[in-house]
Amino acid sequence: MNKSETTFIVAAAGEKSGENLPRSEIRRRLRTGKLRESHLIWHPAQQSWKPIRAIPGLKSSQRLPVPAAKHAHTGASPDGSMAKKARPIALGEIDRLYRKNKRSQILYGVLILGVFPLILLLNWLTVDRPLVSAIARSEFKNSISVHGHYRRFVVPGSIVIRLGEISGGMSGEKFVDMLTRLAIATKTQAITGSPYKSVALAKNGVTQFIIRGEAWKELADEQDLSAPQRAMLIVLNLYLPNGKQALGEQSDNPRILFEQKGKLFTDFYKCFVTKTLSSQPAL
Repeated sequence: MNKSETTFIVAAAGEKSGENLPRSEIRRRLRTGKLRESHLIWHPAQQSWKPIRAIPGLKSSQRLPVPAAKHAHTGASPDGSMAKKARPIALGEIDRLYRKNKRSQILYGVLILGVFPLILLLNWLTVDRPLVSAIARSEFKNSISVHGHYRRFVVPGSIVIRLGEISGGMSGEKFVDMLTRLAIATKTQAITGSPYKSVALAKNGVTQFIIRGEAWKELADEQDLSAPQRAMLIVLNLYLPNGKQALGEQSDNPRILFEQKGKLFTDFYKCFVTKTLSSQPAL
């Protein structure tokens, strides 16, 4: 039998299960709309289901039951043994498969449309709104915009705080005061009441530094500490986005170590405050 005489088994919804069609009939039904290029057909020689548009190209990603042995290509397998007979197609099995896939797609779409707004609402109620309110009630309300959310919006153990552009100047002491207000607003997880594992500080949508969650809570609880002491608390618990401690290898020399801490705080401060003031506190 030449190529033009090859017949295929159509597995399209609404078609008779196991119906053999030659190429010419398949083309005719495609033209009349009775078949679509996405419909699956069985190629006896290749022993696999493929969408019409893929013949004789790529394999179909959808696995379907093997048609009756009378339609299947039989012969010796590569190891020399005889191939097993194909299982017959149950009546209506193809139609049920199409209906099941359609229902799954609809259910998935409804699930996404229903859950995603709830995720955004939870992020706004438990992270973003407390941060925005904390700034709105402070002296920094006209200086910076702050927003926040859970890490990747679905990891409640960690939060990301997005700091906007700071208008005007801000001293290092005021910067520490602002971070303290943010820590008070989000010192523990709203659901469990335990400290966050980490608090990421981002600028222009990119995480710049990460503070340990326990240190974030301590910053909120120790409001009586001076600004340099709170700055020291931040520096000792500051990490880079790759997980390494920002302070790096610490010197055994107290003077050099103090200089290391001071330089790190300056870099941290200037990362978010582009216009610094001379009253910046030193550690």
